[in-house]
Amino acid sequence: MSAPLLIAAALSNRDWRSALQRQVRDHESDVVVELVRDRHQAMADLVDIVIVDDDTSWINAGVVSSLHGAGKCVVGMFDPTEGDGYGQDFLRENGIHRVVRADLPTDALIAFLRDHRPDRVQVQDDRALLDAYEDLTPIEERRITAVGGPSGAGSTEVAVGLAQLWSGDSAVLVDTDENHPAIARRLGLSIHPHIVTAVDAVRRPSASLGDISERTLESCTARSKLGQGDLPFHVIAGLASRDDWSLLRADEAVTLLDELTQRYTHVIAKVGSNLEELPGTPRYEVSRQVIKRADRVIGVADASPTGLLHFVDWLVDAVMLADNTLVDVVLNQAPSNPSRCLQLHEELLNITGDRLNTITFVPTDRRVERAAWDATTIAKGPFLRQLATLTGAPKSRLAWRRTAIFERAVTPASPIERAAS
Repeated sequence: MSAPLLIAAALSNRDWRSALQRQVRDHESDVVVELVRDRHQAMADLVDIVIVDDDTSWINAGVVSSLHGAGKCVVGMFDPTEGDGYGQDFLRENGIHRVVRADLPTDALIAFLRDHRPDRVQVQDDRALLDAYEDLTPIEERRITAVGGPSGAGSTEVAVGLAQLWSGDSAVLVDTDENHPAIARRLGLSIHPHIVTAVDAVRRPSASLGDISERTLESCTARSKLGQGDLPFHVIAGLASRDDWSLLRADEAVTLLDELTQRYTHVIAKVGSNLEELPGTPRYEVSRQVIKRADRVIGVADASPTGLLHFVDWLVDAVMLADNTLVDVVLNQAPSNPSRCLQLHEELLNITGDRLNTITFVPTDRRVERAAWDATTIAKGPFLRQLATLTGAPKSRLAWRRTAIFERAVTPASPIERAAS
């Protein structure tokens, strides 16, 4: 007996979705319909067909290409009553070739889906060939980097510094911090357009702004208002106010980052200082989902005993979200005394175990404070020199143990170490 046809249906308020669920529940024994909230659920191994419509927030050309590459059949539903034909055009522009009217009778829709069920055996054979090919090719460079940490640790400066260092390879800095959106103010940029504008441009790439121009993702990058003029990297400004957090959905933010990876070599996402999961509300869900999606996570801590304790609280949530991705740590405003650096290193290691990839000590640099007051970037100095160690090829696990400074004797246990034990 063949396996049932598994259909992943995107959440939709239109009638086709509820009608499809009722028909399958009451009359179809060999068909299963599951609702999916994002592209990650749609990529599940056993899914045969993914049904979306032109209002599905997480659909773009990159996601559709990934679904096709995973052997899924993607079907798009459009509302034929829309006189301008926007829905049908949107679906086709994003690579969905099997486009169906939303008013098609449900039994006819199910028959259409059965006719377009992919061959699972062939899909598995194709994957095996692809895996064998990928084993012979280099691993792609990491694309989305999430930067965050407790409030006041300096994660904004680190994110700006990394964007500056990567600017030669095409970089964009995205402020996804729904709690303290500060990138635009830090760099003297206008707060409009911002991330919500960019999300809308991704969802509706042909939506018109008027008679002058079209809303494109490129037109949503922040513009200089107070600072130094043109930056060497692009910026997607954050929310205009922390009170606007409900305007940005987590799946839309992740879709935006995925789209940006098609245009930029490096996408740096500044995430929030609070990663707590609050039942019943998506208050910090944007930062949480960005860390889940990121290919690399960089946590920033103030290099002091108190700062380390606050950072560990943030790190506990971060490593749960990052899954198998190891976290790179930046200890900001590090002391000049090597023995104190060693002590901080040992405390962090004892508390966190093997969930860290690298630890980078960044010293205090007056150029950073001056640049923050002037709303500019910095051109040189120890801050950038130390951050530059993070911009090369990813280091092996625990490679930082070989650093000479950490080969000295361990100093006596500090208050943090005693508290952790």
